Amino acid sequence: MKGKILLLALAMGFAIVSTAFAEDDFGYRAASAVSMGLADNWSATWYEEHNITDNTELYASHVHELSATYFGVTPWLNLTAAYCHVFGRVGRHKWADTVDPWVSATFHKNIKGFGLANQVRMDYCDRENGAGNGGVFKNVSSVTLPWKVTKLEIQPYFSDEINYDLRTNQLCHNEFRSGFNFKINDMIGMTIYYRLAHDQGDDTWARSHMLATQINVAL
Repeated sequence: MKGKILLLALAMGFAIVSTAFAEDDFGYRAASAVSMGLADNWSATWYEEHNITDNTELYASHVHELSATYFGVTPWLNLTAAYCHVFGRVGRHKWADTVDPWVSATFHKNIKGFGLANQVRMDYCDRENGAGNGGVFKNVSSVTLPWKVTKLEIQPYFSDEINYDLRTNQLCHNEFRSGFNFKINDMIGMTIYYRLAHDQGDDTWARSHMLATQINVAL
């Protein structure tokens, strides 16, 4: 019963958002992540995503990323280094590459079942699209709720991300996510979330919405 109520609430929430912001752009993201342990306190992850925008009519970008994470500093800190490549549209008819290596420190703690995390991340974006190269500081805060419902262990979470462009010295992106994780079996899980994003333009902020599904595999 709890699972049905949760799924109904999520469906109603997305329907309300879709109606309230009908003039905004809606997109869909299909992603996958494959993780495996390497040595003591180390893991590696291959991540890939495909993004469709313009009200799900335009294939906008393909992202792939390889990262390594170290867990051995303290129980509450993870250190990650990654190489990310983005192949995305510039306008409707041209494509350009962005190489985006990044490093991060993620602080996390469990308080009465609530999973709290804050990621401090630094990217260096080498852009082919003419937007200029430079660093982007990112900060992501997330809360995972303690409740798991149904045999799939559906568990809700929320997160908020802020990006600061060091080249232009201004905030350039903010996104809020609301979704849930669940297990299919001991190796495979899924994440489904709604993303509300705001991007800095020349004179104003552009708002967009996205529904995303992600398959997570732990080897």
